[in-house]
Amino acid sequence: MNTNFATRKLNVINFLVNLNDEKAFAKIESITEKTKQTAHLNMPIFTKNDLIKRAKKSAKNIVENKVVSQKDLEKASKNW
Repeated sequence: MNTNFATRKLNVINFLVNLNDEKAFAKIESITEKTKQTAHLNMPIFTKNDLIKRAKKSAKNIVENKVVSQKDLEKASKNW
């Protein structure tokens, strides 16, 4: 996370801790709820069976040495 971004988030938290305006807080709360709902739309939903299948496939890939090292993955991700 960008240090500047982390600092900005901490500043907002500090602001909220000291906020005494109920109307302003309600607006901020509404925005955060809408943001949470929107953020979940982009995430895939996995069932318990999906996760078990993925875990078994991963375990099989490890046994069959069908893996990529962390170093190689970092190199490849630079081109993404």
